[in-house]
Amino acid sequence: MKTLFLSLFVVVSTTLLSQNITVLQINADWNYKNTVVGLNRLSGCTYKYADLENQPESIKQSISSVPTIYLIVDGKPKKVWSAGIDLKIKATKEDIQAEINKYIK
Repeated sequence: MKTLFLSLFVVVSTTLLSQNITVLQINADWNYKNTVVGLNRLSGCTYKYADLENQPESIKQSISSVPTIYLIVDGKPKKVWSAGIDLKIKATKEDIQAEINKYIK
């Protein structure tokens, strides 16, 4: 019985203390060469890639430049990196990992 309560406590506390962290990169087919590579190897998060052309019109209109990378914590965007006029993101994989690390408990 004691083991059951201990196991239940560990599961509940892990669930309550963990955060759902997602890195979402949105880019267009015509700009694929400027996709930030290696984001699938970030730790402490889930990485997702979305093709701008396959998104609903509302999302297309909200993206001002590609690529755009969102750091989403518990369903809320916490940081956004957007490409400049050269269509490249200045942030590196290490910069993004450092930002993720701020949210890992």
